[in-house]
Parts: sequence; C-alpha cells; structure tokens
Amino acid sequence: SDEELDALATLRPALTVVPNPEFPLSVPAVAGLRRIATRVGAPLGAPLGGDVSDADLELLRDSAVAGLMLPPGASAEDAAELARRLEALPERKREERPDAPALVPQVGDPDDDEMD
Repeated sequence: SDEELDALATLRPALTVVPNPEFPLSVPAVAGLRRIATRVGAPLGAPLGGDVSDADLELLRDSAVAGLMLPPGASAEDAAELARRLEALPERKREERPDAPALVPQVGDPDDDEMD
C-alpha cells in the first residue's frame, strides 16, 4: 500500500528488495516497480529466478532496479554470464529536449484577477 511505502521511505533505505518478479514482465509489473522506487525514493533490488530475457533485464534496469540477486546455488560462471549480458544491453534511452519549455506550477485560482 502507499502508506507502507511511505513508511518505508522514512527509513531512507539504500536499497529496497522487491518480491521475485514474474517473467516475462508485464506492463502492470513494470508500473509497480516504478511506483515502489518512486514512493520509497531508493533503487530496487530484485531476485532472479529461471530464464530472464535480455528484454526483461532492460526493463528491470529502466525501472530503477539497481541490484539483481541470483538464485541460491548459482555459480560464479552464472554471475559472470549475467554481468556480460547486462554489459551488452543497449544504453538506456534518455530523452533530452533542450528546446522544451520549462514547466512552472501555478499556485492559486487561475480565474482570480489578482493573479495577473
């Protein structure tokens, strides 16, 4: 719940571990990860189980997942292979719009003549 996430945020965690996501990731699952990261204000850690596609790894990375936990029994070779796969992912797409206007929030009643 939002209340629980807000309470967790007051602890200022360095990392928030989320439950094992189901793969392939769904749109609601990705939205949920982003919601948790935003509410708590900390990067996420996610356990990995089974086969995870490169597309899912990219979605996890782009959803504030900063740490991946291999399943129990994973070998050093498994960790090295995951590291290779992560390095091979395309760079994160960052939308830069230098020509975009600055957005300034409006305070008060927009119909109030005193605001002019």
